[in-house]
Amino acid sequence: IAVKDTLHGTVITDNYRWLENSENEDVIKWSEQQNKYTRSILDGLPQREKLIKRFNELWRYDDIGTPTNVLDGERLFVWEKKKDDEKWRILTKENEDTEFEVLIDPNLWDENETLSGSSYSRDGKYYAFGKAKGGDENPIVSIMDVETKNILPDTLRGSKQRVSSWLPDNSGFYYSSRPVEGEVPEGEENYWHTVYFHKLGTSAEQDEKIYCNDEVKEMSHVVWISECGKYTIYTRYQNRKNEIHFKKSNSEELIPIATGFDATYSVDIVEDKILIKTDKDAPNGKAYITDIEHPEQEHWKEFLPEQKDKLYYFSAIAGNIYAVYQHNAYSVIKIYTLAGEYLRNLSLPDLGSGYVTGYWTKKDIWVNRSEERFSR
Repeated sequence: IAVKDTLHGTVITDNYRWLENSENEDVIKWSEQQNKYTRSILDGLPQREKLIKRFNELWRYDDIGTPTNVLDGERLFVWEKKKDDEKWRILTKENEDTEFEVLIDPNLWDENETLSGSSYSRDGKYYAFGKAKGGDENPIVSIMDVETKNILPDTLRGSKQRVSSWLPDNSGFYYSSRPVEGEVPEGEENYWHTVYFHKLGTSAEQDEKIYCNDEVKEMSHVVWISECGKYTIYTRYQNRKNEIHFKKSNSEELIPIATGFDATYSVDIVEDKILIKTDKDAPNGKAYITDIEHPEQEHWKEFLPEQKDKLYYFSAIAGNIYAVYQHNAYSVIKIYTLAGEYLRNLSLPDLGSGYVTGYWTKKDIWVNRSEERFSR
């Protein structure tokens, strides 16, 4: 049965819309017939076993991500996938001198359940993680006590839940979600993205709406807390452009940094300085710096000028600024002081895509470059 939609005056005919209902008996029967026909062709190919063997040689190997250290403490977390695993799992250890142990292993869950999104508290005492089912891209968040591995009774609001930032004292966190069926007009469940605050030890009904737009349904939102804990950053997105505000911990005033939805912006706050990356009038990206007391654009000073290489992002780590550029399809990482003085390029073992992670107040950084992970 064809479905016709009129988009901007143009009639679009979709002959396959009925296949989107995976629970419909006709759709189930159609899928079974298609799978049977596909198998009748593929299963008899003489090269099939050779391809499967080679694919497994290339795909099935022990892999591990970049360990990350919590901000306030010594606990570490890391993602790992053994060659025989179907899903990545999460490991943790109390400090550098202890051994990693499994914290969450989705391989033990139902086959159609996957881990989607995770966020640990600043001291690593709690771990928030989402569980999606059957490819629905709808993670529902649970909170785990890391030491006991017990799941707390807390629940959150909405669908497609994702935790963004914990309060320094572990009393709660910010998270975003979308409405569930019945909360908005039919067909708008994937819009009206909203940030809530959840107080630990409570249920979804008590969560407070923090940041949203009640007039423009296409807006997306995120709220996070700076590393120093003194500032809360509010970002609103639409059509690959965004605006950013912030609050001081002792104030309810929402202070603008970048407004107008004229470009893409990202910020980091370090030692009461605001670092701003943007593509405004700079397709390859550039960065500015300003004082926390003067966030207006007229006070911005150029920190990293636009270069021939594309500036992907920068991170304030271990007392310096690490800027990650793309040069001839591989990453180049340049190190600067907070005063903007270029120090050197980070020495890396080979060419490839890479990223750096760490904290301004920590002495170590972690680098992921191609398949090699190392610390500096």
